[in-house]
Amino acid sequence: MVTVKRLNRVKTARSRVAFLVGIAMAVMLLAALVAIFTERRAHADTFLSQSYTTTESLPLNSIVSLQNNTSDKVVLAKSSNVENLLGVVVNAHNSSLVITGGKENEVQVATSGTLDILVSTINGTIAQGDYITASPINGVGMKATGNVRVIGIAQGDLNNKNGSEESYTDKDGKKQTVILGQVPVLVSVSNYF
Repeated sequence: MVTVKRLNRVKTARSRVAFLVGIAMAVMLLAALVAIFTERRAHADTFLSQSYTTTESLPLNSIVSLQNNTSDKVVLAKSSNVENLLGVVVNAHNSSLVITGGKENEVQVATSGTLDILVSTINGTIAQGDYITASPINGVGMKATGNVRVIGIAQGDLNNKNGSEESYTDKDGKKQTVILGQVPVLVSVSNYF
């Protein structure tokens, strides 16, 4: 009788261990799924991107404009070509639908979605809700402060804590220091007044 009771206790203990292991595995699976979803959201996604040709090397997350007198060639956006502002250079793998022309020197450009964009503090720190436009630095955005074409609305902040200090030479030949970084932007090209 003693051995039967002992066997029942061992079976009960094994059942409890198996149950706890099952729960632990389920929790680990759930944690892995949350981590995957969080990682996917951390990298901006877009539903649609389209290929455009270029003669430049265009970094990911840079702002681009259509080249003058073309409808399929892009260049890095800057203050002088802001009227042709088009979208953001993205990795085709982050798009649900990719339209490509099969040409050489193509780059994928997204014109909508919440996307990480290269920005600077040339017009001051960027806060959530600020409109973003092209800056004097090729491909880099800045806070819009006047009547100008914008790429979208910042969904995060850029300040001394989450960017890096960089120097550039302005149009007058003076060396300037700004903070460069990336912020998520709800992309929708429009005019800001």
